[in-house]
Amino acid sequence: NYNGQLGKIKEQIYAWRGNNASYNSKHKWIQKHWAKTGICENCGNSPKPYSNGRLGTEFHSKKHDYNREDRSTWLEVCKKCHNKLDKNL
Repeated sequence: NYNGQLGKIKEQIYAWRGNNASYNSKHKWIQKHWAKTGICENCGNSPKPYSNGRLGTEFHSKKHDYNREDRSTWLEVCKKCHNKLDKNL
């Protein structure tokens, strides 16, 4: 008699928001599902990993539309480049 969310995907889940999900939710989803190379696509540097063992790169949305379904609209960049790209909005 289990009535939970197990086995349900996307629209079948009552809390599913799709592209209306929050900024943080989209970034958490990307961190979980997309693999990183550890190399900045902007400057080519390979920053040292963070203290928790994760690679030292972050994902940056080129168009700032945060589309999780199109990987080509994102860059894997180091923190320094990410800050520069965000300032050039």
